Amino acid sequence: MIITSKNIFYRRLLMASEELLITSVNEPILQSDPNLVDEQMLDQFSSKIKACFPTFVASVVTDMDGFPLHADVGNSMDENLLALSAVVSKRRIIDVSGYHRLVRPLNKNTRLLVLLEKSRENYANVGIFEEIVKNENPLE
Repeated sequence: MIITSKNIFYRRLLMASEELLITSVNEPILQSDPNLVDEQMLDQFSSKIKACFPTFVASVVTDMDGFPLHADVGNSMDENLLALSAVVSKRRIIDVSGYHRLVRPLNKNTRLLVLLEKSRENYANVGIFEEIVKNENPLE
């Protein structure tokens, strides 16, 4: 066998790939970041808000561009239109005049929109809602 620079290159490449294969088997591929928010955390947050209001219709967590990150929509409403209506205040995207509309910032890049059927029961629970958003917000 004639040793050339090409053979040496392929031999080093093979050794490097075997070494990479061995280290990747011993180390976890995905390491969980404690700052990441998963779907389960958002589901728990949404369920606490849903339990707070007896006339709950829908909730949407959206980024500042109107892209829905999480939605809990009970009836046939479109979550994309609800997400857009959470970030646009001067323009009517969807007719929600028959509902109470609560929009709160969760952090500087996300907003929460909650739609409730119009009822006097909602006024008593707004304080509880504010405490949930303040204390149990998964995005802060």
